[in-house]
Amino acid sequence: MFTSANGNLSMNSENGALRCKDAYIHGIVEAESGYFTGAVNATSGTFTNVTVQSGNIAGFNISGNSLVNNSTSASIQFKLTGNSFLQIN
Repeated sequence: MFTSANGNLSMNSENGALRCKDAYIHGIVEAESGYFTGAVNATSGTFTNVTVQSGNIAGFNISGNSLVNNSTSASIQFKLTGNSFLQIN
């Protein structure tokens, strides 16, 4: 186990743990899980099994279980083919 004199960096060769106060990593980061605070910026990617509790999708605001847009320019488009069925409540 190595720990820097100021405690900002530690490396454990027994279990592979690496801890540091700040990290600037260039290249690929692969992880099984993670926690982020602050902004996460990406230019592409895929989200799977995500629960969104607030924010925006296109021009719509997420409000509870609803997508809300008070503008008259808002629209949702559906393309139905064959024996497709669309019900709006």
